[in-house]
This record gives sequence, structure tokens and C-alpha cells, in this order.
Amino acid sequence: MHKIIGYGLFWTFVASLMLSIVSIVTVPFLAVLFIPMSALSGIYVFNGTLNLVQGIGFVYWVTRDTHRGFSLSIAFMRETDYPWRTGRGVQIGFGKYSFQLGICRKNKTETETEGLMRAVKGRRLHYRPKEIREWL
Repeated sequence: MHKIIGYGLFWTFVASLMLSIVSIVTVPFLAVLFIPMSALSGIYVFNGTLNLVQGIGFVYWVTRDTHRGFSLSIAFMRETDYPWRTGRGVQIGFGKYSFQLGICRKNKTETETEGLMRAVKGRRLHYRPKEIREWL
């Protein structure tokens, strides 16, 4: 049930935000309806999520406060904790905040070590460090 409410409010936020932008340009009096709707759904979706990866199903978003200026770029995300999701998306930065939205998938890992190695793109060594040191 929590997932259904989350999906509903997230897509309500996205749709009402787009409709409010379009209505400001075309029919300004409809913006009075869409702007409060996007604000209320946005409060629920983004409450307490600064610098945290949030996701519902295959959609993720991150709001960060470590940005300067304006930027629009392609972005990626890797979680270093369960469920070790990886994703690609778009990042928009304005002022000191940036917002990243994208599509992610869970990695199929069975152990915590394997999941963490996959998240940081690490590999297991076939040789011991002592043997590698002898190569030089």
C-alpha cells in the first residue's frame, strides 16, 4: 500500500509540475490549481531526502546541496548498501542545489561483499597481494 501511495504522489508531483509550467504560459488562471497540487505532493515525496537516494520501483531521485551555478547533464547513481541499485538519469543543477531523476535496477547479488564489490565496480583478485608485489 505504501508503494502505491508513493507512486501516486510521485507521478502526481511530476504531472502537476509539468501542467503548472504549461498553464503559466498558456492559461494562467489554471496555474492556481496546479501549483498547490505540485507543492503538496512534492512535500510528501521530498520530505527529509536531502543527499539521500530515494526510489519507488524502477524510478529514483536524489536532491543534493553541493552544487554551484547552473547545469544540465547525464548522471549515474550507485548505491553502496542493500539493494545495491544502479541507475542512469538526468541531473539539473541550479544555485546550490541539484536534482537527479532516473531509472534504476536492482543488482542480483547474494552476499553483502559481492553487492558492495559490484557497487564500486571492484573485482576479486586471483592472486594474493604478496604475489603481485613480486611482479615488480
